Amino acid sequence: MKTGTLRLQDRDTMPLNQEDSSFSFTSGERELSVSGLSERIDTAAHGSHLAGGALRRSIDQAFERARQAGQENPIVVGAIPFDTTQASSLYIPEAYTWQARAAAPVQPGSLPALLNQANIPDEHGFKRAVRHAIVNFQHSDVRKAVLSVQRELHFAAPVDTAQVQANLKALNREGYHFRVPLADGSLLGVSPELLVHKQGSAFVSNPLAGSVRRMADPEADRANAQWLAATSPSASASCAAACRSPNGPR
Repeated sequence: MKTGTLRLQDRDTMPLNQEDSSFSFTSGERELSVSGLSERIDTAAHGSHLAGGALRRSIDQAFERARQAGQENPIVVGAIPFDTTQASSLYIPEAYTWQARAAAPVQPGSLPALLNQANIPDEHGFKRAVRHAIVNFQHSDVRKAVLSVQRELHFAAPVDTAQVQANLKALNREGYHFRVPLADGSLLGVSPELLVHKQGSAFVSNPLAGSVRRMADPEADRANAQWLAATSPSASASCAAACRSPNGPR
């Protein structure tokens, strides 16, 4: 699965109709689309798990203002950075609707010519991060580390964000697709994971940790599953870590 960030206009000067149209979220057979901008929320998420946390207060206050403005059931959409001391990128739309998921393109479309690309960190930097993680395992209570590499792409012409999203939908038809406006660009991508889905009092979680390609042939598919279970003992521990909450497993 692929994610990426593309730089657009500065958000403070971007016309609302451009920004509004850049948010979408697809889950299962439904797609959430929004219009209008009621209020932006950039409060950092640090400490938001505590009662009375700053982000929770900001959202509650924004919801109340939206209700006073006539919204019956306002929602908040956007993204929160991994570094929760940094500003959040959330906003309350004036209107939203869940609609049937649009059919994905049959084939991905073309993009401008790729001039060059680079990994961040490079190979040396990534290996250094692995060594650092191993040291942490030995001398701290850290039990799991997920290391990644960012790939920076330079194109010959501006990239159409909508075309990138359409290509992702063509290549990954069953994933959870997202497109979120940020202060310095757009966050868009697709993931096979759904960490939490809540409807009423029901919670559903579909985290992935340890996987292997599915096969059309049932026997080959079963053999792959048995191989994964036998040769990847860390997968069970990884899944348990993904599902564990501060109060214990759920």
